[in-house]
Amino acid sequence: MTGRACNTRAQGIEILKRSSTATPVVDVLTYWVDIAGWFLEGIRPYGVTARGHGTVFRKAGFDVNDTTFAIITYENGAVVNLGVYYALPARAPQLGMGVRIEVYGSEGALISQAWNFRPHSSPHQRRGTGILATIGGPSQMNPGCGLIICHATAPAR
Repeated sequence: MTGRACNTRAQGIEILKRSSTATPVVDVLTYWVDIAGWFLEGIRPYGVTARGHGTVFRKAGFDVNDTTFAIITYENGAVVNLGVYYALPARAPQLGMGVRIEVYGSEGALISQAWNFRPHSSPHQRRGTGILATIGGPSQMNPGCGLIICHATAPAR
């Protein structure tokens, strides 16, 4: 399983101004750990490695990492890779947090992504679509595999 959350530095700083303890780890990464626990219910983690680094928040006066990543290994061999990055530049093409989760197993995969793009930075918003779905048949590379993709977004205002 892989989980990622990205946010702009401006929003990260505003969150920290409201509560200096609402760090990206506390505010987001803990929820990724919960999600991993739900997918791996009953399986115990036996190893955790985490690393963080930051300059943007420290320059703004907060002793907080901009980015933190963790790898959790479970007793059945499952590996979970989780990360948060809250220092996207002010001109990043998104409004608010973008998240992505990927879960791979022996019987299939789940990939989910949610991004709040700035108006006209996403071709889907330019067309004003609310939901775009693609259903693909078997591929030449993997004849037994089908594909369903669903992208949901709010129309640009």
